[in-house]
Amino acid sequence: KVFTAQATLMYHYRSHAGIKPFNCKICEATFTRQHSLNYHMLIHNNKSRFACEDCGRHFRHPSHFKEHLRRHTGETPYQCTDCSQR
Repeated sequence: KVFTAQATLMYHYRSHAGIKPFNCKICEATFTRQHSLNYHMLIHNNKSRFACEDCGRHFRHPSHFKEHLRRHTGETPYQCTDCSQR
């Protein structure tokens, strides 16, 4: 794997080395990146950043919100290479 930024390479290295320098002060969770800790802290603060206009569900992480929206649109961008199921 190649990286365009030194910081990205460092984060990748941390994932292999098990280095998680960002610690939650409320529970025992640890993270390789600061932004992951920030998203985690929203759980303790009972906050969310993204709300679905179709059903009202709330999400803290943008990727979880995006995946949820696909349930409403029917979009299935990922396909199994073995059986072609989406």
